[in-house]
Amino acid sequence: MTILQQYTAVAEKHDLPLMNTGGCDIETCRHESAEAAWQALASAEPTAGWFQCQSEQRSFTCALPAHQSEWGALLAAEVVAADGRSLRIEYQNGVWRETRYHHRDDGDLLWDEVRQFLHNGGQLKYRRYWRHDPAQGWVQSHACLVAIEPLEK
Repeated sequence: MTILQQYTAVAEKHDLPLMNTGGCDIETCRHESAEAAWQALASAEPTAGWFQCQSEQRSFTCALPAHQSEWGALLAAEVVAADGRSLRIEYQNGVWRETRYHHRDDGDLLWDEVRQFLHNGGQLKYRRYWRHDPAQGWVQSHACLVAIEPLEK
């Protein structure tokens, strides 16, 4: 019995998320300014996501709003890009780190999807990826935003 079959048996008994096999390509780059990071975010043509600036935090489910100067510098963001990839930007140690995630149907990772409540009544849908570690078993390697949805009833 494979690990996926074992997990499925447990998941059905305990109402856990479905697990699948696949992969994820990850690309990273750095931006030297908040303006460059915001431009990278906007150029992804996001269809949904959230962002946090010094004086503003919000989620959106259509187009990314235009940056307003009173918001201050971008600190973090996660969006679903028009091409289906997930994009994350984080401010760390004076630079903005951009990470793009591209899901693949093939690969040696396991993945599932979970939802977290959003402050405005919706929910954030994340895809979590798990890798096998010889010493620790299956451990979560990363997660990325894949959608913002209405709250399920």
